Amino acid sequence: MKVSTKELKKGCILITDIFSKTTHPIIPKQTVLSEIHLDVLKAFNIQEVDVDRLLADGTPFEVQAAKEESGEEDEKEMSALIMAYHKAVKGYKKQFSAIQNGQAFQYFEMRRIFDPLVARFIREPQLILNLHHYSRVDEYYFHHAVAVGLLAALLAKQLKFNNKETADIGLAGLLADIGMTKLPPQLLHSTQSLSDQDVKRLRQHPIYSYQLLKVEPRLKEGVLLGVLQHHEREDGSGYPLGIKGAQTHPYSKIIAVADTFQAMMTERPYRPKQLIFKVIEVIKADQFNKFDLRVVNSLLETAVHIAIGMKVVLSNGGIGEIVFIDPALPTRPILRMENNQPLSLKDHPPLYIEKVL
Repeated sequence: MKVSTKELKKGCILITDIFSKTTHPIIPKQTVLSEIHLDVLKAFNIQEVDVDRLLADGTPFEVQAAKEESGEEDEKEMSALIMAYHKAVKGYKKQFSAIQNGQAFQYFEMRRIFDPLVARFIREPQLILNLHHYSRVDEYYFHHAVAVGLLAALLAKQLKFNNKETADIGLAGLLADIGMTKLPPQLLHSTQSLSDQDVKRLRQHPIYSYQLLKVEPRLKEGVLLGVLQHHEREDGSGYPLGIKGAQTHPYSKIIAVADTFQAMMTERPYRPKQLIFKVIEVIKADQFNKFDLRVVNSLLETAVHIAIGMKVVLSNGGIGEIVFIDPALPTRPILRMENNQPLSLKDHPPLYIEKVL
């Protein structure tokens, strides 16, 4: 819906790009507005924007008077997608709590909620990579599960897996941490550094997930192994079995990257979320010894495409627009600064991207 910028508040979600005599948006669609975004809109004298009817936390955005009734197809679809995402998170949470209370895993209920979500979200890679905006610290595990499932499915599709395999990889990503239900709640929600014993217990969750799911005859072997092995690494440094790349199932290689990306992008009780550029750099640095190269490249290509046109703030306070990213140096893009001059961060080592507008 169209609203005056005076009516905006933190948590509003843009559904169309914001331009101001630029070829790329000053603020791209799907941005969750913060105070600094509101200041940017004011500075550029933007009078009216299109925003979703839901805030980032899933609650309705109520304004005194909307400029027009909802009618645009993209607005309806985006609102429906976000609502469907929150519904899936609630469905997973309900399943998680039921298992904690001794009930059995409900296979058909999970597929009923998740499969249609994959089919709809897979056409919106930008939204999938920005799902961390909707996560809450106190409900991290539920948001994380759905986000990992969706990203795993997206990567599978890009890697040319067929539709059935893509759906199974997404489901494996969704269920990878279901074994957390067998761990003490205080361990899951601890804000303190874990003891060696607690870390050892936490690292058993892939085994618990596998044991919980293997009794379900409709789950394929690939799904079960994807769940069991999603924390294994190419160099054998992972857990719980410490096996190497050649021994791990292809599904697990995809979920490993999706899980790491979503975990680093999302705020946790013990650390803040990280910028997408930093996350990509860390994953890319590990690609030759921890992650599968093809999966990392698929994620990198998607992230680079989405990042073009982003407005960022540098460590010296300068504001620029990303116009080119070298995949080999994802955190050192070329920017178009406010004075319309290019700036290559590769040639200015002391500068770095501090935040995304």
